[in-house]
Amino acid sequence: MFAGIIITFGIFAYTMSILAVGIISALTAAILFFSEIYYEKTLSAALVTVPIYLIAIVVGYTCKLNREISLAREQNAKKEAELHAQLHIYQRNLRLARNLHDTVTNNLSYIISIADAQEGPMWRNISTKANESFDTTHEVIRLLHDTNAKPALFQGTIHSLIQQQRAELEQLDIHGYYEVDQFDENILTEEIRHEMAQLIGEIFKNVSKHADTVHKEFLFILRCRPLMVELIQMNTVSPTAHPLSRGHGLALHREIIQALGGSLTTQTEDNTWTLHAVFPIDGHPSESTALEHTAQQR
Repeated sequence: MFAGIIITFGIFAYTMSILAVGIISALTAAILFFSEIYYEKTLSAALVTVPIYLIAIVVGYTCKLNREISLAREQNAKKEAELHAQLHIYQRNLRLARNLHDTVTNNLSYIISIADAQEGPMWRNISTKANESFDTTHEVIRLLHDTNAKPALFQGTIHSLIQQQRAELEQLDIHGYYEVDQFDENILTEEIRHEMAQLIGEIFKNVSKHADTVHKEFLFILRCRPLMVELIQMNTVSPTAHPLSRGHGLALHREIIQALGGSLTTQTEDNTWTLHAVFPIDGHPSESTALEHTAQQR
C-alpha cells in the first residue's frame, strides 16, 4: 500500500500543472505530518514518511518537465526543418522566375514585335496569343516572387470562353459537335470555375495539336448535373505526334481537379481520344468518390 501511494503521488505530479502539484504537496505534507503525529504519536515517523511522499512528487514532476523539454526540442527542430524547406522553395522559385523572365518573356516580346510589324489576320492572331502568354508569364513570375500573393482567377464566363475557343478552331478549319448546357456559373466556387476554364483552354489547344487533320472533327459536351458539371471531349487522334507536345498539361490538371473534389480520366481506344472530367458543384472533396461513380454509371 505504501508503494502504491508513492506511485500514485508520482503519477499525479506527472499529469498535473505546477500550481496543482504545489497545492497537493503542501496539503500532503500537512496531512501526513499531523496524521503521523496523531496516530503514531512520534515525530520521527512523520519526519521520515513525509519526505518520501514529497520525493515521489518531485520525481514525477521532474519526469514531466523532462518530457515537456523533449517535446519542445522536437517541435523546434521540426519548425527549423520547415523554415529550411520554405527557404529552399523560395530560392528555387526565384531562380524559376528569373529564368522565365530572361527566356520566355524576352522571346515573347521578340515575337510580338515581329507580329505587330506585319499585316494580315494571322499575324494579328499571333500577336494576340503572344500577348496573352506574355501577361500569363508575368503573372507566374509575380506568384513565384511573392509567395503570399493570390493568383488572379478567371474573370470571364465559361460559355463565352467556349465560343471564343470554338471560333479560333474554326479559323483552323476544325469543326466539331457542341452540346453545352446553359447554367448559372455562380453555383461553382471560384477555384473550380477557374480550373474549368483552364482545362477548357487546354482541351481546345490539344484538339488543334492532336486531332486528325483529315477529318478535323471532334465532340465537346458540357453538362450540368444535380451534383456536378460534366465535361466530355472526343476526337480522332492524328497518326503523327505533335512535335511540341510533352504530355504534362493534363497530368497537372488531373491533380488539381482531384484536389478540388472532382476527377479527370482519359483514354485512347480504336484511335479515338476520350476525355471525361467531373467538377463538383459544392467543391467538397469528400464528394469525389461518389461523383466519379455517378459519372461512370452515366
